[in-house]
Amino acid sequence: MLKKFKKEILYLILAVLAGCGAFGITMAYMTDSAQETNVVTVGNVTIDLTETDWKPENGKDILPRASAVKNPEVTNTGSVDAWIFLKVTNPKKNIVTVDHDTKRKLPAADVELFSFTPNSKWELLYKTDSDTQTEYIYGYKDIVKAKEKTQSLFDSVTMVNYLEGSIDKNEKLTLPIEAMAVQWNVDKADAGLKKIYDHYLNQEKYDQDTHTGRYE
Repeated sequence: MLKKFKKEILYLILAVLAGCGAFGITMAYMTDSAQETNVVTVGNVTIDLTETDWKPENGKDILPRASAVKNPEVTNTGSVDAWIFLKVTNPKKNIVTVDHDTKRKLPAADVELFSFTPNSKWELLYKTDSDTQTEYIYGYKDIVKAKEKTQSLFDSVTMVNYLEGSIDKNEKLTLPIEAMAVQWNVDKADAGLKKIYDHYLNQEKYDQDTHTGRYE
């Protein structure tokens, strides 16, 4: 039987698939601007995921170790203060890379294609690896007040130092970013971001079970 408090929690479960800028390799060109956002509202909590510094040319002719400006940030557009989370899905490929210091080729391995440096206001909560991707979950350390926005998660991304020819030059690569928001009073402020994010996961599972008719 589902616990009663699950039915009483009013918070947003928002899935914004944005920031999926396509990065071209060598002479390939990007095909999307990564500026589309989708908003879902529950309890008058709404957010927008944007990248104000992203431009189509940022993803053009990405060479080994080249950086592109990319600054995902979240605006709380609703009337309720909220906790904000971002999921970054970094693609992985089995490729040959080059050691930055020795300039020597390294054995082929499954490596993340992009690297980035998170800004100080974001805390890494979870990191999950698979053969094809690495998923990062970040939580914003402060409650984001209504009509205010977060610091950007990062300001740029850098391409892995791949051996030329190890990635098809016509392949389009994406770095999906998903934003989630939970209303500020879902738990005590000192509960910790992992616990607050877990509330989101529990509610997501509850909603899925409700739609499929499953109850525990």
